[in-house]
Amino acid sequence: MVFFLFSILLALAALVENRSFYNISFIVVLVWFCFNYGYGFDWINYRDAYMHSLDRSAWFGFVFLEPGFLILMKIFRFMEVPFSLFYCFVSFFLYSMVYFFCRSQKNPSLSFFTLFSFCGFFAFSEWIREGMAISLILVGLIFLKAEKKK
Repeated sequence: MVFFLFSILLALAALVENRSFYNISFIVVLVWFCFNYGYGFDWINYRDAYMHSLDRSAWFGFVFLEPGFLILMKIFRFMEVPFSLFYCFVSFFLYSMVYFFCRSQKNPSLSFFTLFSFCGFFAFSEWIREGMAISLILVGLIFLKAEKKK
């Protein structure tokens, strides 16, 4: 239900086409989704993998093949950061990359609404590894667009 409500609010902000509304709507979405997790079932596996990320004999090594994400998990776990703060950091990173991508578009509110509506529930809230990959690709598109303008 939360995703549906946020999608409606983002759609209304997209109709107005005001950068102030874009910034406000982004901050509201960022705060809500950084400090809330537990959507779907993947977070349970992420938590288990996080809790055992420093164990050499842990089962998750075959599941989490992305070396960057695995290193990030190990660093946070080594510093004894709770899983909730690790998840908050990942969500903050993910939504920040989406913010920079949408800000570079002609109508950032429409871009944010579209990305959130299509990727918000699954890629940005449940499949966080895939969400990080998508957000990094989006930032790469900014640089690709800037390179083509030269």
